[in-house]
Amino acid sequence: YHPNIIGGAEISAQLLAEGLLKAGFLPFVVTIADRDYVDEINGVKVYYVSHTNLFWKYTAARHGKVERLIWHTIDVFNVFILKRIQKIIEQEQPDIAHTNNISGFSIAVWKLLHEHKIHIVHTLRDYYLLCVNSSMFTNNRNCLTPCGICRMFTGPKKKATDYIGAVVGVSNSILHRHLNIGYFANTRIKTTVYNAISNVPPKGKSKRGGKIHFGYMGILVPHKGVELILKVFSGIEGAELFLYGTSITPQYDDYLHSRFPHSNVRFMGFQSMEEALANIDVSLVPSIWYEPFSRVIVESYSYGLPVIASSRGGPVEIVEEGKTGFLFSPDKEEDLAAIVRRIVAHPELLGAMKDNCLKKSKEFSLDNHIEQYARIYRELSGGEALLS
Repeated sequence: YHPNIIGGAEISAQLLAEGLLKAGFLPFVVTIADRDYVDEINGVKVYYVSHTNLFWKYTAARHGKVERLIWHTIDVFNVFILKRIQKIIEQEQPDIAHTNNISGFSIAVWKLLHEHKIHIVHTLRDYYLLCVNSSMFTNNRNCLTPCGICRMFTGPKKKATDYIGAVVGVSNSILHRHLNIGYFANTRIKTTVYNAISNVPPKGKSKRGGKIHFGYMGILVPHKGVELILKVFSGIEGAELFLYGTSITPQYDDYLHSRFPHSNVRFMGFQSMEEALANIDVSLVPSIWYEPFSRVIVESYSYGLPVIASSRGGPVEIVEEGKTGFLFSPDKEEDLAAIVRRIVAHPELLGAMKDNCLKKSKEFSLDNHIEQYARIYRELSGGEALLS
Protein backbone atom coordinates (compact mmCIF):
# COMPACT_ATOMS: atom_id res chain seq x y z
CA TYR A 1 0.00 0.00 0.00
CA HIS A 2 1.09 3.61 -0.56
CA PRO A 3 3.92 4.63 -0.49
CA ASN A 4 5.18 1.10 -1.23
CA ILE A 5 3.96 0.70 -4.81
CA ILE A 6 4.89 -2.31 -6.93
CA GLY A 7 2.25 -2.08 -9.65
CA GLY A 8 -1.37 -1.44 -10.47
CA ALA A 9 -2.75 -3.54 -7.60
CA GLU A 10 -1.51 -1.12 -4.95
CA ILE A 11 -2.91 1.87 -6.86
CA SER A 12 -6.28 0.16 -7.29
CA ALA A 13 -6.48 -0.76 -3.60
CA GLN A 14 -5.74 2.82 -2.58
CA LEU A 15 -8.39 4.21 -4.94
CA LEU A 16 -10.89 1.74 -3.52
CA ALA A 17 -10.15 2.60 0.12
CA GLU A 18 -10.30 6.35 -0.47
CA GLY A 19 -13.42 5.99 -2.61
CA LEU A 20 -15.15 4.06 0.15
CA LEU A 21 -14.30 6.82 2.62
CA LYS A 22 -15.84 9.47 0.37
CA ALA A 23 -18.94 7.29 -0.06
CA GLY A 24 -19.54 7.24 3.70
CA PHE A 25 -17.92 3.96 4.68
CA LEU A 26 -15.28 3.80 7.41
CA PRO A 27 -12.40 1.90 5.84
CA PHE A 28 -9.02 1.16 7.37
CA VAL A 29 -6.12 -0.60 5.70
CA VAL A 30 -3.73 -3.27 6.98
CA THR A 31 -0.59 -3.78 4.90
CA ILE A 32 2.72 -5.59 5.22
CA ALA A 33 5.75 -3.33 5.69
CA ASP A 34 9.30 -3.34 7.05
CA ARG A 35 8.22 -2.04 10.49
CA ASP A 36 5.15 -1.48 12.65
CA TYR A 37 3.52 1.93 12.54
CA VAL A 38 0.17 3.62 11.92
CA ASP A 39 -0.40 6.48 9.50
CA GLU A 40 -3.25 8.35 7.83
CA ILE A 41 -3.18 8.59 4.04
CA ASN A 42 -5.74 10.96 2.50
CA GLY A 43 -8.05 10.42 5.45
CA VAL A 44 -7.72 6.61 5.53
CA LYS A 45 -6.15 4.99 8.60
CA VAL A 46 -3.36 2.61 7.58
CA TYR A 47 -1.77 -0.04 9.80
CA TYR A 48 1.72 -0.92 8.53
CA VAL A 49 2.54 -4.35 10.00
CA SER A 50 6.11 -5.61 10.07
CA HIS A 51 6.56 -8.82 8.07
CA THR A 52 7.12 -12.00 10.05
CA ASN A 53 8.89 -13.93 7.32
CA LEU A 54 12.56 -14.07 6.21
CA PHE A 55 12.19 -10.82 4.30
CA TRP A 56 9.64 -8.27 3.19
CA LYS A 57 8.13 -9.37 -0.16
CA TYR A 58 8.69 -5.85 -1.46
CA THR A 59 12.44 -6.65 -1.49
CA ALA A 60 12.14 -10.19 -2.90
CA ALA A 61 14.29 -9.45 -5.97
CA ARG A 62 17.33 -9.05 -3.71
CA HIS A 63 17.10 -12.61 -2.37
CA GLY A 64 18.22 -15.96 -3.76
CA LYS A 65 16.22 -19.05 -4.68
CA VAL A 66 16.78 -20.85 -1.38
CA GLU A 67 15.63 -17.86 0.65
CA ARG A 68 12.57 -17.46 -1.55
CA LEU A 69 11.74 -21.16 -1.19
CA ILE A 70 11.82 -20.85 2.61
CA TRP A 71 9.76 -17.66 2.35
CA HIS A 72 7.03 -19.48 0.39
CA THR A 73 7.05 -22.38 2.85
CA ILE A 74 6.35 -20.01 5.74
CA ASP A 75 3.81 -18.06 3.67
CA VAL A 76 1.57 -21.07 3.11
CA PHE A 77 0.18 -20.52 6.61
CA ASN A 78 2.00 -17.77 8.47
CA VAL A 79 0.95 -18.12 12.09
CA PHE A 80 3.55 -15.62 13.28
CA ILE A 81 1.60 -12.61 12.05
CA LEU A 82 -1.76 -13.55 13.62
CA LYS A 83 -1.24 -11.86 17.00
CA ARG A 84 -0.74 -8.50 15.32
CA ILE A 85 -3.80 -8.90 13.12
CA GLN A 86 -5.84 -10.14 16.10
CA LYS A 87 -5.03 -6.95 17.99
CA ILE A 88 -6.15 -4.77 15.07
CA ILE A 89 -9.39 -6.73 14.69
CA GLU A 90 -10.21 -6.33 18.38
CA GLN A 91 -9.47 -2.62 18.21
CA GLU A 92 -11.35 -1.82 14.98
CA GLN A 93 -14.23 -4.37 15.09
CA PRO A 94 -14.79 -4.50 11.31
CA ASP A 95 -18.04 -5.67 9.70
CA ILE A 96 -16.37 -6.60 6.41
CA ALA A 97 -12.83 -7.70 5.66
CA HIS A 98 -11.89 -7.01 2.06
CA THR A 99 -8.67 -8.81 1.22
CA ASN A 100 -6.73 -8.04 -1.94
CA ASN A 101 -3.17 -9.34 -2.25
CA ILE A 102 -2.62 -11.52 0.83
CA SER A 103 0.98 -12.41 0.03
CA GLY A 104 2.83 -11.97 3.32
CA PHE A 105 -0.32 -12.40 5.38
CA SER A 106 -1.01 -15.89 3.96
CA ILE A 107 -4.33 -17.73 4.20
CA ALA A 108 -3.91 -17.73 7.98
CA VAL A 109 -5.54 -14.30 8.03
CA TRP A 110 -8.67 -15.71 6.34
CA LYS A 111 -9.01 -18.36 9.06
CA LEU A 112 -8.61 -15.71 11.75
CA LEU A 113 -11.27 -13.47 10.20
CA HIS A 114 -13.61 -16.43 9.82
CA GLU A 115 -13.19 -17.33 13.48
CA HIS A 116 -14.25 -13.77 14.36
CA LYS A 117 -17.36 -14.19 12.17
CA ILE A 118 -16.29 -11.33 9.90
CA HIS A 119 -17.61 -11.39 6.32
CA ILE A 120 -14.75 -11.76 3.82
CA VAL A 121 -14.60 -10.36 0.29
CA HIS A 122 -11.52 -11.30 -1.72
CA THR A 123 -10.46 -9.56 -4.93
CA LEU A 124 -8.29 -11.57 -7.32
CA ARG A 125 -5.58 -9.24 -8.65
CA ASP A 126 -2.94 -11.85 -9.51
CA TYR A 127 -2.36 -15.61 -9.43
CA TYR A 128 -0.95 -15.83 -5.89
CA LEU A 129 -3.44 -18.57 -4.94
CA LEU A 130 -2.35 -20.70 -7.91
CA CYS A 131 1.34 -20.00 -8.41
CA VAL A 132 4.39 -19.26 -6.27
CA ASN A 133 5.39 -16.63 -8.83
CA SER A 134 1.87 -15.15 -8.75
CA SER A 135 1.99 -15.05 -12.55
CA MET A 136 1.36 -18.58 -13.91
CA PHE A 137 4.38 -17.91 -16.13
CA THR A 138 7.77 -19.60 -15.99
CA ASN A 139 10.66 -20.38 -18.37
CA ASN A 140 9.16 -17.94 -20.87
CA ARG A 141 5.87 -19.82 -21.17
CA ASN A 142 2.42 -19.75 -19.63
CA CYS A 143 1.29 -22.47 -17.24
CA LEU A 144 -2.24 -23.60 -18.07
CA THR A 145 -2.59 -25.31 -14.68
CA PRO A 146 -0.48 -25.17 -11.49
CA CYS A 147 2.70 -27.24 -11.78
CA GLY A 148 3.75 -29.84 -9.19
CA ILE A 149 5.77 -27.41 -7.07
CA CYS A 150 3.00 -24.83 -7.14
CA ARG A 151 0.39 -27.42 -6.17
CA MET A 152 2.53 -28.32 -3.15
CA PHE A 153 2.51 -24.71 -1.95
CA THR A 154 -0.97 -23.70 -3.09
CA GLY A 155 -3.00 -26.81 -2.21
CA PRO A 156 -3.97 -25.49 1.24
CA LYS A 157 -4.93 -22.15 -0.34
CA LYS A 158 -7.58 -23.85 -2.48
CA LYS A 159 -9.24 -25.36 0.61
CA ALA A 160 -9.03 -22.02 2.44
CA THR A 161 -11.20 -20.34 -0.19
CA ASP A 162 -14.12 -21.96 1.65
CA TYR A 163 -13.78 -19.10 4.16
CA ILE A 164 -14.61 -16.51 1.47
CA GLY A 165 -18.13 -15.10 1.20
CA ALA A 166 -17.59 -13.15 -2.01
CA VAL A 167 -14.87 -13.45 -4.65
CA VAL A 168 -14.31 -10.68 -7.17
CA GLY A 169 -12.17 -10.89 -10.28
CA VAL A 170 -10.68 -7.75 -11.79
CA SER A 171 -11.62 -9.47 -15.05
CA ASN A 172 -13.72 -12.44 -16.09
CA SER A 173 -10.49 -14.04 -17.23
CA ILE A 174 -8.84 -14.22 -13.83
CA LEU A 175 -12.07 -15.12 -12.03
CA HIS A 176 -12.84 -18.11 -14.24
CA ARG A 177 -9.21 -19.21 -14.24
CA HIS A 178 -9.67 -19.88 -10.52
CA LEU A 179 -13.23 -21.21 -10.66
CA ASN A 180 -12.44 -23.68 -13.45
CA ILE A 181 -9.95 -25.57 -11.29
CA GLY A 182 -12.18 -25.70 -8.22
CA TYR A 183 -11.27 -22.61 -6.22
CA PHE A 184 -14.07 -20.81 -4.32
CA ALA A 185 -16.39 -23.80 -4.79
CA ASN A 186 -18.43 -22.87 -1.69
CA THR A 187 -18.26 -19.09 -2.11
CA ARG A 188 -21.74 -17.56 -2.39
CA ILE A 189 -20.99 -14.47 -4.48
CA LYS A 190 -18.78 -14.77 -7.57
CA THR A 191 -18.53 -11.70 -9.79
CA THR A 192 -16.29 -9.34 -11.74
CA VAL A 193 -15.55 -5.69 -10.96
CA TYR A 194 -13.10 -3.99 -13.26
CA ASN A 195 -10.51 -1.68 -11.73
CA ALA A 196 -11.27 2.02 -11.55
CA ILE A 197 -9.49 5.21 -12.48
CA SER A 198 -9.59 8.46 -10.58
CA ASN A 199 -12.58 10.75 -11.03
CA VAL A 200 -10.16 13.66 -11.59
CA PRO A 201 -10.26 14.70 -15.29
CA PRO A 202 -6.91 14.13 -17.04
CA LYS A 203 -4.81 16.97 -18.36
CA GLY A 204 -5.05 17.69 -22.06
CA LYS A 205 -2.46 16.03 -24.28
CA SER A 206 -0.18 18.42 -26.13
CA LYS A 207 -0.34 18.28 -29.92
CA ARG A 208 2.81 17.33 -31.78
CA GLY A 209 3.84 16.74 -35.33
CA GLY A 210 6.36 14.30 -36.74
CA LYS A 211 6.62 10.61 -35.96
CA ILE A 212 3.89 8.75 -34.09
CA HIS A 213 4.83 8.00 -30.48
CA PHE A 214 3.98 4.52 -29.22
CA GLY A 215 4.38 4.07 -25.47
CA TYR A 216 4.89 1.15 -23.08
CA MET A 217 4.34 1.87 -19.37
CA GLY A 218 5.27 -0.58 -16.65
CA ILE A 219 8.07 -2.66 -15.24
CA LEU A 220 10.47 -4.01 -17.87
CA VAL A 221 10.16 -7.79 -17.54
CA PRO A 222 9.99 -10.59 -20.15
CA HIS A 223 6.41 -11.70 -19.44
CA LYS A 224 5.15 -8.17 -20.11
CA GLY A 225 6.27 -8.53 -23.73
CA VAL A 226 9.01 -5.89 -23.63
CA GLU A 227 11.38 -7.80 -25.92
CA LEU A 228 8.54 -8.52 -28.32
CA ILE A 229 7.84 -4.84 -28.98
CA LEU A 230 11.55 -4.01 -29.15
CA LYS A 231 11.98 -6.60 -31.91
CA VAL A 232 8.97 -5.31 -33.83
CA PHE A 233 9.86 -1.63 -33.68
CA SER A 234 13.43 -2.25 -34.82
CA GLY A 235 12.19 -2.53 -38.40
CA ILE A 236 9.51 0.16 -38.60
CA GLU A 237 10.12 3.66 -39.86
CA GLY A 238 7.88 6.58 -38.97
CA ALA A 239 7.26 5.34 -35.44
CA GLU A 240 9.06 5.90 -32.15
CA LEU A 241 8.84 3.57 -29.17
CA PHE A 242 8.98 5.08 -25.67
CA LEU A 243 9.47 2.72 -22.72
CA TYR A 244 8.47 4.20 -19.36
CA GLY A 245 9.61 2.02 -16.48
CA THR A 246 12.59 0.31 -14.91
CA SER A 247 13.99 -3.19 -15.34
CA ILE A 248 13.74 -5.99 -12.81
CA THR A 249 17.54 -5.97 -12.42
CA PRO A 250 20.41 -3.74 -13.62
CA GLN A 251 21.65 -6.72 -15.63
CA TYR A 252 18.39 -7.01 -17.55
CA ASP A 253 18.44 -3.27 -18.16
CA ASP A 254 21.95 -3.55 -19.63
CA TYR A 255 20.84 -6.47 -21.79
CA LEU A 256 17.90 -4.53 -23.26
CA HIS A 257 20.03 -1.49 -24.05
CA SER A 258 22.78 -3.54 -25.72
CA ARG A 259 20.44 -5.94 -27.54
CA PHE A 260 18.13 -3.25 -28.93
CA PRO A 261 20.19 -0.11 -29.61
CA HIS A 262 17.73 1.23 -32.18
CA SER A 263 17.46 4.91 -33.09
CA ASN A 264 13.66 4.88 -32.79
CA VAL A 265 13.63 3.42 -29.25
CA ARG A 266 13.72 5.65 -26.15
CA PHE A 267 14.30 4.20 -22.66
CA MET A 268 12.70 6.89 -20.50
CA GLY A 269 13.06 5.35 -17.02
CA PHE A 270 10.40 5.89 -14.41
CA GLN A 271 8.01 8.76 -14.99
CA SER A 272 4.50 9.39 -13.76
CA MET A 273 1.61 7.98 -15.75
CA GLU A 274 0.47 11.54 -16.47
CA GLU A 275 3.84 12.53 -17.96
CA ALA A 276 4.00 9.39 -20.08
CA LEU A 277 0.46 9.61 -21.44
CA ALA A 278 0.92 13.26 -22.36
CA ASN A 279 3.87 12.34 -24.60
CA ILE A 280 2.45 9.43 -26.60
CA ASP A 281 -0.18 8.81 -29.27
CA VAL A 282 -0.79 5.08 -28.77
CA SER A 283 -0.43 2.81 -25.71
CA LEU A 284 1.08 -0.66 -25.91
CA VAL A 285 0.12 -3.57 -23.63
CA PRO A 286 2.00 -6.48 -25.27
CA SER A 287 1.69 -9.01 -22.43
CA ILE A 288 2.85 -12.55 -23.11
CA TRP A 289 1.33 -13.77 -19.82
CA TYR A 290 -2.40 -13.74 -19.03
CA GLU A 291 -2.60 -10.20 -17.70
CA PRO A 292 -5.43 -10.10 -15.11
CA PHE A 293 -6.35 -6.52 -16.08
CA SER A 294 -4.36 -3.51 -17.22
CA ARG A 295 -4.61 -0.10 -15.58
CA VAL A 296 -2.62 1.32 -18.49
CA ILE A 297 -5.51 0.59 -20.85
CA VAL A 298 -8.17 2.51 -18.94
CA GLU A 299 -5.77 5.32 -18.01
CA SER A 300 -4.97 5.67 -21.71
CA TYR A 301 -8.65 5.82 -22.59
CA SER A 302 -9.08 8.75 -20.20
CA TYR A 303 -6.58 10.66 -22.34
CA GLY A 304 -8.34 9.69 -25.56
CA LEU A 305 -5.50 7.32 -26.49
CA PRO A 306 -6.18 4.03 -28.29
CA VAL A 307 -4.43 0.86 -27.13
CA ILE A 308 -2.70 -1.99 -28.93
CA ALA A 309 -2.95 -5.00 -26.61
CA SER A 310 -2.19 -8.68 -26.53
CA SER A 311 -5.21 -10.92 -27.08
CA ARG A 312 -4.53 -12.70 -23.81
CA GLY A 313 -6.20 -12.33 -20.41
CA GLY A 314 -8.15 -9.33 -19.15
CA PRO A 315 -7.27 -6.83 -21.93
CA VAL A 316 -9.46 -8.80 -24.37
CA GLU A 317 -12.48 -7.74 -22.31
CA ILE A 318 -11.79 -4.00 -22.36
CA VAL A 319 -10.30 -3.29 -25.79
CA GLU A 320 -12.92 -2.88 -28.51
CA GLU A 321 -11.35 -3.89 -31.80
CA GLY A 322 -11.20 -0.99 -34.23
CA LYS A 323 -13.02 1.35 -31.83
CA THR A 324 -10.76 1.84 -28.81
CA GLY A 325 -7.74 -0.05 -30.09
CA PHE A 326 -6.47 -3.26 -31.61
CA LEU A 327 -5.73 -6.78 -30.36
CA PHE A 328 -2.91 -9.00 -31.62
CA SER A 329 -1.61 -12.49 -30.92
CA PRO A 330 1.62 -12.30 -28.89
CA ASP A 331 2.72 -15.47 -30.69
CA LYS A 332 2.76 -13.62 -34.02
CA GLU A 333 5.15 -10.68 -34.22
CA GLU A 334 3.90 -9.94 -37.72
CA ASP A 335 0.40 -9.21 -36.38
CA LEU A 336 1.70 -6.44 -34.15
CA ALA A 337 3.96 -5.09 -36.89
CA ALA A 338 1.01 -4.93 -39.30
CA ILE A 339 -1.06 -2.89 -36.82
CA VAL A 340 1.79 -0.46 -36.16
CA ARG A 341 2.45 0.00 -39.88
CA ARG A 342 -1.24 0.59 -40.52
CA ILE A 343 -1.35 3.36 -37.91
CA VAL A 344 1.82 4.96 -39.28
CA ALA A 345 0.33 4.92 -42.77
CA HIS A 346 -3.08 6.17 -41.62
CA PRO A 347 -2.61 8.41 -38.54
CA GLU A 348 -6.17 9.70 -39.00
CA LEU A 349 -7.29 6.44 -37.35
CA LEU A 350 -6.14 7.80 -33.99
CA GLY A 351 -8.30 10.90 -34.22
CA ALA A 352 -11.34 8.81 -35.15
CA MET A 353 -10.85 6.63 -32.06
CA LYS A 354 -10.37 9.46 -29.56
CA ASP A 355 -14.06 9.99 -28.71
CA ASN A 356 -14.62 6.24 -28.38
CA CYS A 357 -11.76 6.00 -25.89
CA LEU A 358 -12.98 8.94 -23.80
CA LYS A 359 -16.49 7.46 -23.72
CA LYS A 360 -15.18 4.01 -22.78
CA SER A 361 -13.15 5.47 -19.90
CA LYS A 362 -16.36 6.53 -18.13
CA GLU A 363 -17.25 2.85 -17.61
CA PHE A 364 -14.29 2.66 -15.21
CA SER A 365 -15.17 5.66 -13.05
CA LEU A 366 -14.40 5.40 -9.36
CA ASP A 367 -18.03 6.23 -8.48
CA ASN A 368 -19.25 3.26 -10.51
CA HIS A 369 -16.55 1.05 -8.96
CA ILE A 370 -17.56 1.95 -5.38
CA GLU A 371 -21.23 1.40 -6.14
CA GLN A 372 -20.51 -2.13 -7.38
CA TYR A 373 -18.52 -3.01 -4.26
CA ALA A 374 -21.15 -1.44 -1.99
CA ARG A 375 -23.74 -3.80 -3.49
CA ILE A 376 -21.47 -6.77 -2.81
CA TYR A 377 -20.93 -5.68 0.81
CA ARG A 378 -24.66 -5.25 1.38
CA GLU A 379 -25.54 -8.61 -0.19
CA LEU A 380 -22.84 -10.40 1.78
CA SER A 381 -23.93 -8.87 5.08
CA GLY A 382 -27.60 -9.63 4.49
CA GLY A 383 -28.53 -6.04 3.68
CA GLU A 384 -27.26 -4.64 6.98
CA ALA A 385 -26.60 -0.90 7.02
CA LEU A 386 -22.88 -0.47 6.53
CA LEU A 387 -22.78 3.25 5.88
CA SER A 388 -21.95 5.61 8.73
